[in-house]
Amino acid sequence: MVLAVRDDTTAVGEPTSESGLSALSAGVLLALLGVILGSAHRTQTALVEGGKGQQLINRISEVFSMSIARSLVSLVAVASTPTSTIFVALFALSGCGSMAPTAPSAVSLVGTVTAQDGAKLSGATVRIGDGLNAGKSTTTNNNGEYRFDDLAVSNGSVSAVAEGYDSVITSRYIDGAIPLNFTLRASVPWSHAGTGSAVFDMPNYITAVHVIGVYTGVTSNFTVHVGNCLIIEDQLGTGARRTISDGTYPVTPALTPSSRVVEIIVDSPDVSWSFTEDRSSSGGLCFGY
Repeated sequence: MVLAVRDDTTAVGEPTSESGLSALSAGVLLALLGVILGSAHRTQTALVEGGKGQQLINRISEVFSMSIARSLVSLVAVASTPTSTIFVALFALSGCGSMAPTAPSAVSLVGTVTAQDGAKLSGATVRIGDGLNAGKSTTTNNNGEYRFDDLAVSNGSVSAVAEGYDSVITSRYIDGAIPLNFTLRASVPWSHAGTGSAVFDMPNYITAVHVIGVYTGVTSNFTVHVGNCLIIEDQLGTGARRTISDGTYPVTPALTPSSRVVEIIVDSPDVSWSFTEDRSSSGGLCFGY
């Protein structure tokens, strides 16, 4: 757009007219309005992207729109001079009075849901509980993967749950930048039981295990290794000091890096035993090698 500007200069030594002063005042007022409105526009945009209430945003627009209207009425009174006309035109072209907030971009949220043993959980439900995306949910595919599209940038709580596992909930600023992965714990603690000597695998996420050994015969040894760590070395039976071995033992992963194989050594096939994951203990050093 081209503006036609009249030459309204004043000769050297000639006093400034009242209309010229009015134009200068209008220019200063317009400059101040531009700063205020620019700040208001940035504030509204931040409120939208931060997930604030739309009613609050609309009220801000309403208040500033009324302020703009009053200011423009005042400007009309001093806009009779060509100089002030130029200021008004520049103000209109600047776009400083625009109060429309920038709409937040649509983003995605992706991730995986796995069990503690590393298994990918198919059919797990992932749900957004609050924020601008509240109520949206999806399920994981055969690879334990989930995906949300067309989400608003917002804070929100996100939960994951699968049958047979404890649910997990976390808070996240959803902006599409970082995947959100979940690891779910089985609802029922791991356990294994049997009799006599045996070898079996124990899940690598276990940090402590409750072991019970029972023998009512004369005597039998009861020795238990987890990987390279010796956790129990005992004698059971009526000819020994006791018939039951009952205790909780740490099986810290750092001390058994090569294997989580459990080996039970007994003299009698009638020795019964059970192993149960202990979730009340955080683990610790084992007793020896």
